[in-house]
Amino acid sequence: MPSGAKKLTCVLFRCTWVDPTRGVR
Repeated sequence: MPSGAKKLTCVLFRCTWVDPTRGVR
């Protein structure tokens, strides 16, 4: 997986694609 690829972050039942470079919790 490219380091610039977005990752799927799931919190409870909410899943969102976030950019790892943004530093989203």
